Amino acid sequence: MKLLTPLFPALVLGAALLSGCSDTLSEIQPAAVSQQADSKTKSSAIGAVLIDLEQAEGQFSQGNKVVLPGVAVRHYDLMSATTGQISLTPAFSGTLESMRLVLGTGSTIKLADGTILPLDTPSGTTSGLKIKLDDTPLVAGTTYLLTVDFSVERDIVSRGNGTYGLKPVLRGTLKEAQVVVIIIPPATPS
Repeated sequence: MKLLTPLFPALVLGAALLSGCSDTLSEIQPAAVSQQADSKTKSSAIGAVLIDLEQAEGQFSQGNKVVLPGVAVRHYDLMSATTGQISLTPAFSGTLESMRLVLGTGSTIKLADGTILPLDTPSGTTSGLKIKLDDTPLVAGTTYLLTVDFSVERDIVSRGNGTYGLKPVLRGTLKEAQVVVIIIPPATPS
């Protein structure tokens, strides 16, 4: 008994502290946050996905990171096979590993009902929308077409609050542009 007498005050204090812990822990735990989950977007719900391209940069295997000249600053519809292609003509030869498309603030998404909403692109206006490429050898002065491998279901996120976001990394392919030469024979005198 004499052994418990000096420990008794410590046991009482410990029990009092432990009984107060449950209230303290419940106070510091974060309250449940009501979040609406992001969901996949159906392609039938979207009419156009327009990115506001301001600049294209290339990352070459040699370590060069350069602004790619000859890229038209305008809106590109990622859903269109014709207006979704970006033409570029590199100033030097090398192996292009990836591209960054620096976007303006005017990227939009057009819903099937005609409603136009802003399109959020994480880091699009600062570090750019990254386009992963298979290592593609480029020849200086040759014109290439970038086609972004784009899918509404995979690359657009519909948020529960009515906003839409574009994933920050997409895949793409570069192909040499086909130049069509039309030869018109001289008119024969009549």
